[in-house]
Amino acid sequence: MHQIDLATFLTLTDQDLKDLGISTFGARRKMLTAIAGQLSAIVATLLREILVHGQVTIIFVVSVCLSVYLFVCLWRVFLSRL
Repeated sequence: MHQIDLATFLTLTDQDLKDLGISTFGARRKMLTAIAGQLSAIVATLLREILVHGQVTIIFVVSVCLSVYLFVCLWRVFLSRL
């Protein structure tokens, strides 16, 4: 049995899911969609908190960092399909 916490789950790629034994494409697609949705929700929450507390200068830094993180996650998925 695999023990995966939420932080690790949010970094899983299509290949990782295959390696974990999730063999059907539909199930993997649903999980990857859920991961992307959760990451989007985290970004939205962080930005909302920053806006509420008036730390406007941090918005750019946080958004760039999270954009890079999302890009890396999506890039790993893309590369796993080559």
